[in-house]
Amino acid sequence: MQNVTDISEVLGILMGGAGQRCLGILSAAQVDRFGNLNSTMVPPNTLITGSGGANDVVSGASEVLAVVPHSPSRVVSKVPYVMGPGKRVRALVTTLGLFEKPEGEEEFWLTGIIEDGKTDLSEKVRETKEQCGWDSRIVSDLKKIPLPNDEELALLRLFDPHKFFLTESA
Repeated sequence: MQNVTDISEVLGILMGGAGQRCLGILSAAQVDRFGNLNSTMVPPNTLITGSGGANDVVSGASEVLAVVPHSPSRVVSKVPYVMGPGKRVRALVTTLGLFEKPEGEEEFWLTGIIEDGKTDLSEKVRETKEQCGWDSRIVSDLKKIPLPNDEELALLRLFDPHKFFLTESA
């Protein structure tokens, strides 16, 4: 089994100093409208896991992209436990859309909708907003994001040759 890299190398790069330019990509159990991440504790007393190096990544990277399945319990108004602060989390990709923080904004705006080829844009926007834990603002030039094609899926799957992260719907 070949690894793309290992955690010690990644964290070494992230802790490279103030002049570094590094993109962190993380998932989480929950993310809120400010980009705060929670993968540690859901009250009243459900311990999910420790943050591992995730807090190092979210706190040390120049910019962070969060990737989370879209549901009201995962895309929340305010996380109950901040595992990683959202200051550097600039974008959130969910299974329904793309949320970004426009320049000067602290909260995510809906900037893109993932098309499924079956549902019209206004219905997809309604569904995305309905399943969001906050009343997300929408940019005027909303992007239409197509589903990945076979070639793109094949390239992505190179990163998971043993299919550890492949879901039934993928």
